[in-house]
Amino acid sequence: MLVAGLAVVSSVITFVIQQFIAGVPDFYDSIVTGLRDAQAWLESGPYGLDGAQVAEILADVQANITNWYGENQETIVQTGLSVAGSTASGLGNFVTGLFLVLFTTYFFIRDGRRIWTFLTGWLPRPATESLRYAGGAGWSTLVQYMRTVVVVAAVDAIFIGLGLWLLDIPLWLPLTTLVFLGAFIPIIGATVSGAVAVVVALVGTENGLVNALIVLGIVLAVQQLESNLLQPFLMSRAVKLHPLAIVLAVTAGGFVWGIVGALVAVPLLAIVNGTVRALNRFRDARREAQARGLEDGDATVEAAADGGDPIDAGERAARER
Repeated sequence: MLVAGLAVVSSVITFVIQQFIAGVPDFYDSIVTGLRDAQAWLESGPYGLDGAQVAEILADVQANITNWYGENQETIVQTGLSVAGSTASGLGNFVTGLFLVLFTTYFFIRDGRRIWTFLTGWLPRPATESLRYAGGAGWSTLVQYMRTVVVVAAVDAIFIGLGLWLLDIPLWLPLTTLVFLGAFIPIIGATVSGAVAVVVALVGTENGLVNALIVLGIVLAVQQLESNLLQPFLMSRAVKLHPLAIVLAVTAGGFVWGIVGALVAVPLLAIVNGTVRALNRFRDARREAQARGLEDGDATVEAAADGGDPIDAGERAARER
């Protein structure tokens, strides 16, 4: 399953990159056409600029770019060489890290439960059972979060991508993929990727302003669907986090660790939240068992992940029989 999953992801990424490369020439032609239309509008529009004035403005812009490049050419070359050297070194580290991640992931999938049992076995006996239960609850929270994020990202990508395809927006497939990946950063990611789609619609189509407004309306409608339906009913149930906590976690993670921090901040917060809640449920269940006159050695407390009533070892054994 691990190898099959990697093959599917690699195939999808390859296909998207091919579509992006194939669509770049048409996108460039659309930009050139849009610039010509903008020049014609400047000449015949309310500003009433003539061709000489527009040509002078464009010449000034070109001269400024040329002067800046001439003054900073040496710096640009040195930066390029430095980036090339860093890229070569970083590529080696990436390949090494990739194989390490795949190797450890395989064994985590195969022996994860035994590894967790072995690690918690080092703890004092009174803490072993509670931590094993809390760790399982935290892992369950992470699983629910990832499933929910995939559903939300798929809904965002399907509706926005369908709109881009119907409007014949250049690079609609890479933009759809960007929307899907951006949705893994809650609230902020889909907004940023949607803004990129609006910009592409503005500069890459003939009726740029109209298409951009339509794409903006589609993005806002999908955002409303996500914030008013998907987030309250799916995400809140999965992670039990307030939207303000999600936004603050994404912001703090982005400031500290960049894009990676924004990606892992909410799952990490969800795991901590689920683990602490599980520890509290386990503690309350143990107190209730003790209040009924049971000793710790005679009762094994089980608190259901959904907050159900605890049961002792005798009742559980009877139910299993």
